Amino acid sequence: MYVLKTQYWVNGKMEVGDKKPVKERVSPDTGFVDDVGAPKKGEHPEAVIYWEEDNKVHKEVIKLKKQK
Repeated sequence: MYVLKTQYWVNGKMEVGDKKPVKERVSPDTGFVDDVGAPKKGEHPEAVIYWEEDNKVHKEVIKLKKQK
């Protein structure tokens, strides 16, 4: 499996990430967003990850929630 790109969305708007089509593998050296502040009350952050496995591109949306 190879990570192709990652994105960080808040309330349906991409805050950080690449809008370009997936063209190259970025893993294993890919990182993720570390320069955004904590979500404010009422914001709904999501991480979107694109990866390739068996020559097929997949997309996963992960809703981020504060742990209690």
